Amino acid sequence: MQFVALIELASLAIFALSLIESYDMSEVLDVFQNLFIHRSKSSREELRQNLIDHAVFPWTHVSDEEGEEVEYGEILLMERAENGKLPGVRIGLWPTVDGYSILNIIPIKTGSINEKIYNEILQEFANLVVFPAIVDGNFSVHISKGYQSIDDWFSPTAVAAFKRFSNAANKSTGASHPLDNARWIAFLIDVHRNRQSVDSDFFFRWMVEIEGWSEEIAHHLVIQYEFAGVLLQKYDETK
Repeated sequence: MQFVALIELASLAIFALSLIESYDMSEVLDVFQNLFIHRSKSSREELRQNLIDHAVFPWTHVSDEEGEEVEYGEILLMERAENGKLPGVRIGLWPTVDGYSILNIIPIKTGSINEKIYNEILQEFANLVVFPAIVDGNFSVHISKGYQSIDDWFSPTAVAAFKRFSNAANKSTGASHPLDNARWIAFLIDVHRNRQSVDSDFFFRWMVEIEGWSEEIAHHLVIQYEFAGVLLQKYDETK
């Protein structure tokens, strides 16, 4: 059973590497990863106990505090001791209909952690605690990607329309020039036509970090993007 599980983990690692190689890593955004643990035949209590039993340094189960009771059970709290490499944090494992998901990773001392540190902590927790805990059980784990591209959000036609706008536009004036405005509107219409929606914060970051727009102009364009989505949706409802 352990051998089979190790083979499965190796296959997942190879698959992850193939995904990374398929991206131009200069054109992706770091995003917070999610971790989901799914059970098939085993009980949630067995999964919970396995996770507690496999908490090894620098990870410990927070046993002196009761986790909040939610719809599918009690939140499982784990804590990481600071060791110079990564900060001390607390993880809340949220019970789902068929397992657990990571609710959040909260630093114990510092106010916040960036995507890179967050994902390093999540990966360490998965490697040291989660994977050993599920080797002998009927469980599976899914970890979302730690990066996203504009191709993850929009259709190929919308991506092409946005690139035409962004590459040709005067980045100091936004979409004020008639030709730039026409390309921008074409992008907004394509997004609406394909019923696509992306978190505005991601879109803003993409424009600033990847496309090189100033924060001021990018903020203005994102407001237009949000307004266009609402306006076109309302228009469709009146037809």
